[in-house]
Amino acid sequence: MAEYPRLSTEAGITVAGVIIVIVGAWTRRQSIRNYIETNISEYWINFFGYTGGFMQLGAVLAVSRGWLGNTSPVYHILSLFGSGGLLLNAFYYGANPAVVINTIWMSMNTVGIVEGISNIDIIKDLPPLPLGVPV
Repeated sequence: MAEYPRLSTEAGITVAGVIIVIVGAWTRRQSIRNYIETNISEYWINFFGYTGGFMQLGAVLAVSRGWLGNTSPVYHILSLFGSGGLLLNAFYYGANPAVVINTIWMSMNTVGIVEGISNIDIIKDLPPLPLGVPV
């Protein structure tokens, strides 16, 4: 009997969340784009994009230098807002691969924030999800 690899619950929830957000945003992309173009100037789009990029770099630098732990809620919040700025900028300029990557990154940070702030491993208590692919 073939053994199937298991997708961790954290990864399964993150993947499911990313799919839901991407599908929801994709179906409403024109109305989202119209809202952004109507209410946010290009100056602010670029400001949020650059600020988000520096926040992401700062978060990674803080972890790599040992100033923050990679499970720290501060790291995840900094990275979440950084990804949000990059996501807005990428969406505005039609950089779809960057939109997908930043959506995934934001999903991972959201899980990290929930686990870090709640101080319990809510995700780890859930059963793993079968992939359905033999190894």
